[in-house]
Amino acid sequence: MDKAKIVFFIDWFYPAFKAGGPIKSVYNLANLIQNSYDVLVVTSDRDIDGAQVSEVLNKEVRLESGLKVIYLKTDIQFVNHALRIIKEFSPDYLHLNSLFSKYFSIVPILLSIYSNRKLILAPRGMLTDEALRIKSFKKKLFIFFSKFLFKIANVVFHASTNHEVAQITASYGKGFQVKIAQNVSSSPSLRNIERLSADVDQVRLVFISRISPIKNLLWFLNIFKKLNNTKLVLDIFGPLEDERYWEKCNEVISGNDKIKYKGVLKPDEVAGVLGKYHFFVLPSGNENFGHSIVESIANGVPVIISDRTPWLDLKSNDVGFDLSLSDENAWSSALNETINIIKNQKEYSKMVKACYQYSVNFILNDSIRNQNLNLFKKNE
Repeated sequence: MDKAKIVFFIDWFYPAFKAGGPIKSVYNLANLIQNSYDVLVVTSDRDIDGAQVSEVLNKEVRLESGLKVIYLKTDIQFVNHALRIIKEFSPDYLHLNSLFSKYFSIVPILLSIYSNRKLILAPRGMLTDEALRIKSFKKKLFIFFSKFLFKIANVVFHASTNHEVAQITASYGKGFQVKIAQNVSSSPSLRNIERLSADVDQVRLVFISRISPIKNLLWFLNIFKKLNNTKLVLDIFGPLEDERYWEKCNEVISGNDKIKYKGVLKPDEVAGVLGKYHFFVLPSGNENFGHSIVESIANGVPVIISDRTPWLDLKSNDVGFDLSLSDENAWSSALNETINIIKNQKEYSKMVKACYQYSVNFILNDSIRNQNLNLFKKNE
């Protein structure tokens, strides 16, 4: 029996990486299913900052993982190229990874109606309250009119959590089919902390994320500065997405030898860097999934995060802290607690092992793999 064919449309894709989670989500999903389905990724030739990522345009290339990718310019010829790809590849499904992208959502939706392809749309966190507050009028107007277009195209929504199902229903009503498939993570590994354990004089904290207001770095820097604990050091990695916001962050960082900005990590560098730290920190105002959180836990690094992500009750599972952004004292207390944890290496080792078990139980298991495989069924 022939494999079902799937085309993923996404604005940015590897080797682009500065757009964060959605790239990782699609990469992991496409890699997971490529042995069961015939998969093609269609993307732009740029990263989110405009940097060119591929000089080979309009033709299929292969990544090291075996994934087939076509890079397109977002210009007047885009529709013709996209239509040609759909005709030649003849996919059973188009999987879209943005609500508001002209080229990688609206055009494929219109082409799906024209070519009678099944359509799956993943909002990727774009329907959260926090996301909808940005350019709210335009987004509300789009949602109002897109309801009719999505009905005509028989859109099926792909939600990564039950919480996202509620977000989809709040914006689009109950008239659409919604399939739940949790985002696919990297495989967990049991971390060796022998080298890290040799130095317990300081707690090494790391922030790895885009530098933008939604990630709430400035808020955390102010707490860190007020705490003024010489036992704590913080390294920051991430693309400077919002220059004005970064200037405010840099005002706090300047002159503080306990805080350092260390540039941008490529995806294949993240795991190695994580291994040098005791705790991962992300005080994000909202995460639909939080790949950096998940990757940290999967690599055996306990986390200190906000309670505005899907990852809750972390302390009871011994993998870190999920804390309210309205309670600065809770964050200060958690940071102080990490010092005692590191002093007691048995306790920290227990947390590292708990991270591995948590990953196996909740982040990547057979049930999650099957959810994602079942998004695409040729007989439906």
